[in-house]
Amino acid sequence: MQQAIGIDIVKNARVRESLSQRFLELTLAPVELAEYNRRTGKKQLEFLCGRIAAKEAVIKTLNDFEKQRPDLTAIEITVGKNGAPVARFKNYDILVSIAHEEDYTVAQACLIF
Repeated sequence: MQQAIGIDIVKNARVRESLSQRFLELTLAPVELAEYNRRTGKKQLEFLCGRIAAKEAVIKTLNDFEKQRPDLTAIEITVGKNGAPVARFKNYDILVSIAHEEDYTVAQACLIF
């Protein structure tokens, strides 16, 4: 069995300052962008920060298994059967945990296969 973990933290204000349609298109997969657009206000920013932190954590789990750093839009974070986020990239299903605390968002990813 092989396994890997990754963690990332995001300062929400930095994401808010970078926010543009182009930034969203370079960061979110189409299904995530649709979900982002269904939200408003603080929930929208939390969603985006959570996806960024989760995708960066996923990239760290893939360092030993992928030759190139994947584009953020190639990693899709969806909601699993139990309501917890799950990351999908190529043939990997990666467990993800996302937490928000005031000005920061943190995410951890775990790959086991």
